Order: sequence, then C-alpha cells, then structure tokens
Amino acid sequence: MSKNEKMNANQILTDDEMVSIVTHTKLDKNAIYEILPKRNAIKYGDQILDALNEATKYTIGQITSIWYQTDESKYDRVKLKHIKTGEEKWFDTTQELPQKDKIVAAKLNKTWFNAYFYLDS
Repeated sequence: MSKNEKMNANQILTDDEMVSIVTHTKLDKNAIYEILPKRNAIKYGDQILDALNEATKYTIGQITSIWYQTDESKYDRVKLKHIKTGEEKWFDTTQELPQKDKIVAAKLNKTWFNAYFYLDS
C-alpha cells in the first residue's frame, strides 16, 4: 500500500496498529474502525481484511529438514516446524525445495507442501 500511495508505511499503519490488528480475536470492519483513525479505516480497511483473509490460507513455520526423492519415493519432502505449536511434520512436495532453517508461509494440504514464500531474508 505504501508503494502505491508513495508514502511511508508508518503513515498507513503504525507498529501498534499492526499488532492490534493481527492479535485481535474477532477482526471485522467495526474492529478496524476502533483500531485505526477513521480516514485510514475507510481508505484501507477492506484491503486489510482481504489480506488477512488470504493469510489464513497459509501456515507459518520453519523448514527443519529437506529430503530429495529416491528410487523408493516419487516426491521430494519438506519437514516443517509449526511456529505456534512447535509440531514438526513431513510433507511431500513437487515445489522447488525451500532452504533449511528458513521461516516460510506455506499452503499445506494434509500431507502436501504446496506454494510457499520466505518470511525472513
């Protein structure tokens, strides 16, 4: 948003506002109006809710191991440690393998590690 508006990101959302948004238990339009100044709530509220709705499709985790396919296995595998629970689980993938120890947002489907992107550099 800040690139499109050609303004500093803190002018759109302060750090405190971002924390309030992502930690709010029942985030809806009314909550956005309580958290943000009215002008920003009107201008960015729908975009924020859409982005957070899309974010719920991803699981945040750390790549703890990767395993390349062998003759016995048709798929590469990724071991992901869930950030919130600490649970580690192996997933099959046809995606390019991520780097070990990196934090990612990944779309998971039972035993499949699908699309992902890095959250750390």
